[in-house]
Amino acid sequence: MEGATIKKLIQDVKLGKNIQNIRIQKSMSQADVVVKLQLLGSHLSLGHYAHIEQDRNNINISDLIYLQRIFEVDFSEFFKDLIP
Repeated sequence: MEGATIKKLIQDVKLGKNIQNIRIQKSMSQADVVVKLQLLGSHLSLGHYAHIEQDRNNINISDLIYLQRIFEVDFSEFFKDLIP
């Protein structure tokens, strides 16, 4: 990712609750997730991740891809039951 432009999703629907629900289903703490994200190359802090789950911050596309790998879920799980 070095030298790459980081893209963010402009969230017009709220992904945070779905991300939180998946994390809880996987019996992981926010800190567990952040450690795994950082090992994959993310620069997210625990506070920033918490704000994503609270829909207070947008998520980088790369971080959403990392979360898909960490949680081992289909991308559709992040968008489940969302209505634009």
